Amino acid sequence: MKFQSLFVLLNIILVVCASGGGFYENNPDVITLNSKDFAETVFGNNHIWLVEFYAPWCGHCKSLKPEYEKAAANLKGLVKVAAINCDVEKEACGYFDIKGFPTIKLFPAEQMPAPKLGKDAIQKVPIDYQGQRTAGELVKFALGKLKTYVKKVTPDTLEEFLSKPGAKALLFSNLEKTSNLYKGLSSDFQKSLPLGEYNKPSDEIKQRFGFEKVPELYVFPNEDSTNFIKYDGKLDYPSIYSFLEQFQSVDAKSTKKAPQSKTNQKPVETEPEYDHALQVVNSDQFDKLCLKGVLCSVSLFDLQSEDDKESNQQKIESLNQLAKEFKGRIKILYLDGSSQNQFIEQLDLSGLPNMFVFNPSKQRLTNYLGSFSKESLKEFYDDVLNGIKKSYPLKGTLPKFIDAPSNPKPTSKKHDEL
Repeated sequence: MKFQSLFVLLNIILVVCASGGGFYENNPDVITLNSKDFAETVFGNNHIWLVEFYAPWCGHCKSLKPEYEKAAANLKGLVKVAAINCDVEKEACGYFDIKGFPTIKLFPAEQMPAPKLGKDAIQKVPIDYQGQRTAGELVKFALGKLKTYVKKVTPDTLEEFLSKPGAKALLFSNLEKTSNLYKGLSSDFQKSLPLGEYNKPSDEIKQRFGFEKVPELYVFPNEDSTNFIKYDGKLDYPSIYSFLEQFQSVDAKSTKKAPQSKTNQKPVETEPEYDHALQVVNSDQFDKLCLKGVLCSVSLFDLQSEDDKESNQQKIESLNQLAKEFKGRIKILYLDGSSQNQFIEQLDLSGLPNMFVFNPSKQRLTNYLGSFSKESLKEFYDDVLNGIKKSYPLKGTLPKFIDAPSNPKPTSKKHDEL
C-alpha cells in the first residue's frame, strides 16, 4: 500500500513538472508571454516578434528548445523572441487556433487598424513558420522579415535631412546595404528618432564632421548641423540603444491601443505565401495578387513567341527560385505581355521582356533595367526592400489586366442552313 501511494505521488510530481510554465523562464533571451498581456506586448509596438506556441510535455517542443534558445541569442536586439505555454494560456492559444505543437508564428513590425476589436485598436497579421526547426533557419526566416526604417542620405539630401526639426541620428558607413543591427534599431526608434545612413562619405564630408574612418554614428539634437554628438561606445545593440534612447521624442510614440485577446474572436487571416512564380491569366487573379498585401513583382514576356520559348523558360526558372527566397516579402508574378500592351504603354516600359515592382500600400512603382539572371534579379529585389532603388508615384491607377474574350458557343443549325 505504501509503495502504491509513493507511486501515485511520484506520478503527480511528474505531471506537475511536465505541465509547469518553466520551459524558458531561466533564459532572458526568450520572453514568456501570457494571455492577459499578449496583445499589448506583441501588437502594441513596431517590433518583429517570433513566438513559439508550445506544450511542455511535447517531445518535439523539447527537441526544439535548445535550437530556439540559440536563435533567440542570435536575434537579440533585432527580433523579439518569445514563447507561450498553451497548457496554461489556453485563451491566447485558442485565439490563434493552435492545433499542434510546437507552432511558430512571426508577427511583423507593421501594425494594422482593428476597428472590429475596438476604437483605435491595432493588430498584426501573423506569418506561419514552415521551415526546419534549426537555429540557423529560424534566424534566416526572422531576419528576412526585418524591415528597415533607415533614411538613405546622399550628398544631395544631406542638408535637407540635417535641417529637419528635432533630433536625428546619422550613420556614416561604407556598406552599400544597411546592416541588420541598424535595421533593428530603426524599428525601435521608428516613431521617436529618425535614423539616417550616409554611404561612402567623401574626404570633404569626413573633414567637415571630424572623422577619418567609418563607421561613425552622430546625433544631431536640432537643426544646427554644426551641433552634433559623436558616439564612442561599443558597436553592439545594447550600447547603441542606450545612447540613442536619450534623444528620442516622447511625443512621437504611438498612442494606439492593442486589442485584448478574446476566445470568441477569430485570428486575422494570414495572407497566402507562394514559393514559386505565379502566371497571371485573368483580371480577378491579377487584382487579388497585386492590388493588396506585400510588394508585387510583375514580369512581362512574349509567351506566344516560339523563338523566345527556351529563353522565357530560363527567365521563369530564375523567378521560381527567387520566389522561395523572397516568400512573404514579394509576390513574384509573370504574364503574357504580348496580349497586355497597356502595361507597356501606360507605364512607359521599353518593350518585352520587362518587369516592374508595385507597392500597393504606397501606390509606387519601381522599374527594372537589367538581365533576368537570378543574381541580377536578387540584387534588384534586395535593393527595393532596402529602399535603395528609387520608386516613383503611380500616375492614376495601375493598368487593368485585360481578359481574353471568351469564345461563344456555336449555334446549333440544321444541315440545310450550313
